[in-house]
Amino acid sequence: MTNPVGRSQDHAEQLLERLIADREFGAALELLEAREESRPLTSAELVAKSRVLQLLEPADESNLAKAERALASALELDSCYLPAVLELAWFSHAVKDDSAAALVEFERAIDIAWDCVEEAVRGKAACLEELVSTDAAERFVKLLGAKPVSKD
Repeated sequence: MTNPVGRSQDHAEQLLERLIADREFGAALELLEAREESRPLTSAELVAKSRVLQLLEPADESNLAKAERALASALELDSCYLPAVLELAWFSHAVKDDSAAALVEFERAIDIAWDCVEEAVRGKAACLEELVSTDAAERFVKLLGAKPVSKD
């Protein structure tokens, strides 16, 4: 049996994506604000809200301030949410014209992404070691220049 709530959420996400793709930013913002009245927005929704606010025409300082607050809220929920860190970096660089602040956020994004890549490399190496050989795992790790897998 399918979950009707899950189906409803999937439909709502598809609607939001379609509105943004169709450049219906006002309607997308209305949808997000309606959600926000019934429950707190997720980090992903807050990033979407920020993007929509930045793209609304005509450009408005009030909307840009709201966009930045939405990103701050997303990062309060999850300080390592990569899409929010990247969006804040681009916002700092392109909207606020603050490349120094953007650089800090881009470096943070690289650190987060690199940690994920290293974890994936360690996991794949552990699987190769188990399924193929220790030599295969070591070759894979050396190929990527990652830290060796340590047996605990």
